[in-house]
Amino acid sequence: MKQRLLKLFLLLGIFRIWALLRRSQITILMIHGTRDADPADAWQPLRPQASVRDMDAALALMKRYFNFISMDDAIAMLKGEKPLKPNSCVLTFDDGYRNNLTDALPLLRKHGIPGLFYPATAHIDQQKVYWIDRLDYILQKADVEGREIQIGGQSVKIDASSRGALLNSYRRIIMGFKQHSESDEAMQHELYALASKLEAEADDSIDQVIDNDRWAALMSWEEIAQASQAPDLLFGSHTVDHVLIGNDRKERVRDQLVNSKAAIEQHTGKPCDHFCYPAGSWDKQAVELLAESGYRSAVTSDFGTNRVGDNPLILKRYPFPNSGSPLNTLAHTSGLIYALSALKQRLRGKAAD
Repeated sequence: MKQRLLKLFLLLGIFRIWALLRRSQITILMIHGTRDADPADAWQPLRPQASVRDMDAALALMKRYFNFISMDDAIAMLKGEKPLKPNSCVLTFDDGYRNNLTDALPLLRKHGIPGLFYPATAHIDQQKVYWIDRLDYILQKADVEGREIQIGGQSVKIDASSRGALLNSYRRIIMGFKQHSESDEAMQHELYALASKLEAEADDSIDQVIDNDRWAALMSWEEIAQASQAPDLLFGSHTVDHVLIGNDRKERVRDQLVNSKAAIEQHTGKPCDHFCYPAGSWDKQAVELLAESGYRSAVTSDFGTNRVGDNPLILKRYPFPNSGSPLNTLAHTSGLIYALSALKQRLRGKAAD
């Protein structure tokens, strides 16, 4: 949305009116990596990361429209156990990236905002870089220009003529494997295999720089244990292996839920009550197993807000924009931009009729 229009909304009080209309809804925001580029970095991911500078400015503005609360408080409000604070908002961080603690946590401290972090426990145990970062790194280091990647009988030709072109190729490769792999497990295996092949050819890998890396490095258990002592910081589960648990075998899903919960409780000394569905994948079986395993909340990647009485094991979220002006971020995190987009589509439909 154009900045001039957003400024007009601000002057006319549209944001305040929108907040008033949605005061009884709880907003949950989804964030992944948090980092600003530095010339000293050995590399910079192709896929966008949340800018810490932009987040700082956005949070300062958002505090005028939201009451930031913990997930514990949010669940108590949704269940009617606590009075509802108007325009409540929860910040959540997926995957357990170290930069959430080194770069984002100082912002939470500065603005007095609680945080909830969801690491995948086997990745923390092994300090295993996610395939999405491993492939991102090696595509930038290997000689891949014009190379054709075979995926399910189809070919994806890599264009490395610019960062933008390489990003498009990277996305096409990922989408190709997602569409043609028999399962999430098979997809991960194939993408790790592709990354390993390119690493062998280039004699390079992200493992060679990971000790000093600020992008893909993960939290350690020591860092998690220390951070978890703060009363306003919570750690939830993102499964053991970051696998999709929707439409998966019951015993496998149960193991992922129970074992990750136990690991987090062991290292933090606190209950692990909260869960995040990897890639937003969930089904009825997963919800039932979460309840059986003792979880009190679970967040999806489904867009929307949450109301009193909603099922706390299928909570909706909005993505926190990776960059942009504070007004742009407010328009997205408040849901205003999505409401305007839906209205525009309806008007177009009526015009077509």
